[in-house]
Amino acid sequence: MTTADLYKELARLAEENAALQQCNAALQTELASRKLFADPVKEWFTVKEAAELIKRSPAFLDKDRMREMPVIPYTKEGYRTVRYHISDLQDYNDARKLRRVV
Repeated sequence: MTTADLYKELARLAEENAALQQCNAALQTELASRKLFADPVKEWFTVKEAAELIKRSPAFLDKDRMREMPVIPYTKEGYRTVRYHISDLQDYNDARKLRRVV
């Protein structure tokens, strides 16, 4: 193998490594989001936790609660405490998924 061939192989391996690192980062993010949904102990989430889980801002949830028919059901505990159930958050995320029609 010549030096030029070795440099070409090194460049190819560097590109492949970069692609694998991007794929790994995407998989790590997906795994982290699935772990949030997979927690069997936690069923009720605060506004901040729910917003993080559905990848929206807490302000989105605040505005949604002001609607006559909120998109995401919630429960009020006491005067100010708002909680969202895990199944309602999962239903909302499932409804937001884009489906391709072939």
